[in-house]
Amino acid sequence: MQNLNKLEVGAMFWATADPLATIRETKSLGVRCGQLGVPGDLPLTGTAAAWKAALKAEDFTVITAFCAYTGESYADIPTVEKTVGFIPLATRDEREKRTIEVSDFAAAVGIRGIGCHVGFVPEDPSHPEYIAVRDLVRRICDHAASHGQTFALETGQEPAEALLKFFKDVDRGNLGINFDPANMILYGPAIPSRP
Repeated sequence: MQNLNKLEVGAMFWATADPLATIRETKSLGVRCGQLGVPGDLPLTGTAAAWKAALKAEDFTVITAFCAYTGESYADIPTVEKTVGFIPLATRDEREKRTIEVSDFAAAVGIRGIGCHVGFVPEDPSHPEYIAVRDLVRRICDHAASHGQTFALETGQEPAEALLKFFKDVDRGNLGINFDPANMILYGPAIPSRP
């Protein structure tokens, strides 16, 4: 990992089957670091070595491998509620497994963090979906910790207070927040203020 400046600007970009071309295209934006979005349908078996070599060859740092899942749609807010993250019961087990795979891939590449949108978590901590997703996030945190990784929750679908409550309830030292103020505005739970 190269020495980056404090708060150095990076780019979010998507993994493809051609790591070298993908990194070179991202570097053409004038950045030296970023978050690697991992599409849900991208095969990961046997790809870590190629990604690790390409990052080294191009002297590019990936801070976080960000999990996306097959079947997610951001077409509109009701569709996001039904399809994104760990809330949809029909895809929950598959997405937990995929997140573990991304964690393992990231560890093999040398990426020290993973992240994702968990979806619209109910605000009521006694709600069965809240409890199920909280426990799932704990399991993912524990797996990520075995690799020395952080696990970041993307902001936006819930009010900041609800996210903080969920964050504290998960109670894992490697849990973090991937702050995206645009999401907070898009989904309407809060308008981020200036410090």
